[in-house]
Amino acid sequence: MQLNNFTGIFSEYFANLFIQTSSLPLISNPSVLEGFEGFVSLLYKKDNQSINGIKYLFKHQLNTIQIENSNKLLLAFSGGKDSIAAVHLAKEKGFDIVLYHLSGVNRAYNHELQHAQNIAKELGLPLIVEKCTIKGKLPYKEHPIKNALILSKMVDFGLLSGISQFAFGNHYSYKFEVSEFDTDFSDSIECFEELEKGYKNYIPNFKIHSFLRNDKHAFEVLIKHSLNLLSKLSSCLLPPYRKPNVVRANMKFGNVLLVGRCGSCYKCALEYHLAHEANVLSVEYSQDYLAKCKRILKQKNVDLS
Repeated sequence: MQLNNFTGIFSEYFANLFIQTSSLPLISNPSVLEGFEGFVSLLYKKDNQSINGIKYLFKHQLNTIQIENSNKLLLAFSGGKDSIAAVHLAKEKGFDIVLYHLSGVNRAYNHELQHAQNIAKELGLPLIVEKCTIKGKLPYKEHPIKNALILSKMVDFGLLSGISQFAFGNHYSYKFEVSEFDTDFSDSIECFEELEKGYKNYIPNFKIHSFLRNDKHAFEVLIKHSLNLLSKLSSCLLPPYRKPNVVRANMKFGNVLLVGRCGSCYKCALEYHLAHEANVLSVEYSQDYLAKCKRILKQKNVDLS
């Protein structure tokens, strides 16, 4: 496993942790930057593994870092439903928002950068783009510390830009207990809480904001503020090379697919269900396809309350 362009104070450590945790079983004595023991312990607990010893890293001999308080917020931005909704809620709270996109971390979605740039332009907000490369095979659908890796790059950028407040499009109702280690562990609220505790050891006024309750909340915010962007979202989870066959299979239900959607991943099923529920469906209504969407969401245990 090889990662490039992770040379900042914090991103260097999290790149190292990413490599350490890129094979299974996890090593029993991980290297830990002091203050982040809780996050690493949570990671091992989710994989039902114990830590037999911790090797502490003091390479940078970090002292407390003072950043002046401000209303600046660096928000991780993919251009999807959740990150757009987080933008609107952050605006309502009076934040001065700067969007951030780390290109290269989602290797299967090489169109994501262009999409994020297009949506950021629609929103009229500045978008900081940094690039990285990750080479090697992973035993996961999505690496369990992906968000921690992205955050470390954001924090390094924040140190240079006087920003101590950060946000993702995560859901504060999404708990560690229901997350899956190889797909969405890094989305759990407990992960963000432990990361915040770790960074506060070095940046006393460090804060991670979680604005969204769940998918339904995000969709309601999107409809209220940016209904025109619904057809432009990049939410589908299916890799582009697999999408044509899946789209063809769903054509039996009629013209039910929103632009760019496969119709069979839980994100596509969720958007159809919520659009129908909110009476903003821009494609054909199909009772059979809606039933399929509900089955997909039930299997995924998606919270629609």
